[in-house]
Amino acid sequence: MRGVPILSLEKREQLRRFITLVDVLYERKVQLVLHAESELSTLFRDERLVARKDQKVDEDVRKGTGEKKEVDEEFFAFDRTASRLMEMQTQHYLSLVKDEERRRARAKRV
Repeated sequence: MRGVPILSLEKREQLRRFITLVDVLYERKVQLVLHAESELSTLFRDERLVARKDQKVDEDVRKGTGEKKEVDEEFFAFDRTASRLMEMQTQHYLSLVKDEERRRARAKRV
């Protein structure tokens, strides 16, 4: 996959589609080669929130909007995605991919 942009909350739909795609590929044991505009550690950033993420954004700032919960969910979801992308680079995962490819090939012959 080429051209993965830096993701942010301002493009939340794009972020969610990327997360969903990685989830599906991971669950189906598909090998993924990713070319992105940034390294994984900086692929998702939101300048107005990243600095406050670890400080648990004051409730007063988002009082009544529910945005804090949504922001926390997006950070959690991307953290899971980043973890999956790291795992997808391991020998263990790649051996699972090969096993799955062999299984699919046998199923097609039957």
